[in-house]
Amino acid sequence: MDKLPRINPINPKLGGNISKWLLLGGGILLLLFIFLPRPSAIPELEISQVIQLAQTGELAEIEVSGDQLNVTTTSGEVFRSRKESGVSILELLDQRGIATGADGIQINVKEEGGSLFGALLSFLPVLIFGGLIFYMMRRTRGGVNQALGIGK
Repeated sequence: MDKLPRINPINPKLGGNISKWLLLGGGILLLLFIFLPRPSAIPELEISQVIQLAQTGELAEIEVSGDQLNVTTTSGEVFRSRKESGVSILELLDQRGIATGADGIQINVKEEGGSLFGALLSFLPVLIFGGLIFYMMRRTRGGVNQALGIGK
């Protein structure tokens, strides 16, 4: 009886290619989720509309986070708005004679803190460049002189 050659059911090259494609696809999906704008469920108002609501006495609270404003009306509705970078919302309301503080609109300022995600995102180019160098070094099967001779 002749012995048949043993066939390995799992091809290591195929497994490596699948993992590379999965990693590439996952990276592309991650970038899409990071950089594509997501629709917001909170309606957005212009800053002039916010000031009109404040003049008519319909605003209860404004939460300031950088240039973003989260506006809450006296009826409990929540809106988003934006202000210019060099302008204070307190100055805008004060110029129009709108009371703020205990006897008017409550203004809450939130600190803009750095997030762990933002810090990791800032290291992404360094990691990509390091991965490219590592890939180039692995592709060279020769000595040090062939480190950049990938296309030969």
